[in-house]
Amino acid sequence: MKTLCVAVVVLSLISVCQPAPLTCEKLLKPVDKELEVTGTWYMIAVATESCLATTIMNALFELSGKIHINATDAPKVYSLEYNIKLYQYCKTDTGDFFYEKSAMFGVDVNNAPYGDADLVLQSGCPDCMVLLGDSSLEHNNTL
Repeated sequence: MKTLCVAVVVLSLISVCQPAPLTCEKLLKPVDKELEVTGTWYMIAVATESCLATTIMNALFELSGKIHINATDAPKVYSLEYNIKLYQYCKTDTGDFFYEKSAMFGVDVNNAPYGDADLVLQSGCPDCMVLLGDSSLEHNNTL
């Protein structure tokens, strides 16, 4: 029985670490039109360059999140409130971001964009959002 459990774990980790087929290359391109970002979004997975880190975050730590986005009076600036749960730890915070075309930036006190952009990628799903960036969900910074 132990051998079967070990085999299942090893096979599941191997299958998670397989690279995406080349047919998914279009999913790595930024969206060509702005998405409607207001409303409530749910974080269902996190991916990193390390397969092991991704597997641990998504499977073992039960990462989940809820992000609520509202428009502000400033054009292309949105406010967000996010709730993140990582295993038994929960964090709630707020922030603002600037969204134009396929890029999201942090905003300064004058609502001007700054920093490196997080890109909104094509997802193939009309009510899904995929972000690519080094720093998604920074404190009072970007989505």
